[in-house]
Amino acid sequence: MRQNNVLMNKLLLGTFLLLLSLVLLITVPGQAEAATWHRGAPRVLKGTWRTHLYRDTTSGGYYTRTTFGINERSTGGLNVTYSKTKQVKMVGSGWGYNTKLHYRYLGHHQYYLRSYLNGRVTKRTRINYIVHIVGKKRAYINLAAGRHLFYKTSNHIIH
Repeated sequence: MRQNNVLMNKLLLGTFLLLLSLVLLITVPGQAEAATWHRGAPRVLKGTWRTHLYRDTTSGGYYTRTTFGINERSTGGLNVTYSKTKQVKMVGSGWGYNTKLHYRYLGHHQYYLRSYLNGRVTKRTRINYIVHIVGKKRAYINLAAGRHLFYKTSNHIIH
């Protein structure tokens, strides 16, 4: 009699583990797809993004405005420095033209972008950005100079 109870408990445990495995097998692929890399850029990010003037004394001026462009396969940017009286002091590039763009969706309107300086695929030339969309035309973008609020000015890249 006791042997029957042990066999019944093992059978129930085996059935439970089998059902649990099936449930996990069905739900895990959706999570794995979210962590995959995709070529190019998501439609919501493509275009020209620009900051308001922000205080930045490290670039040779008093203020800086950054323009960041994202198209299907590349990213590019431009920094303009301003004097204390908000007159243009210097137009320069904050970074080079980056190609071989890929992205990963992180969830909660966040994207991880990866591109390579001048298309050279090495760890030293890899450029990473985290983009967090916070409105219809607003996003925080982490650049080398820090995290700034950008406003989408166009769906095409313009400088």
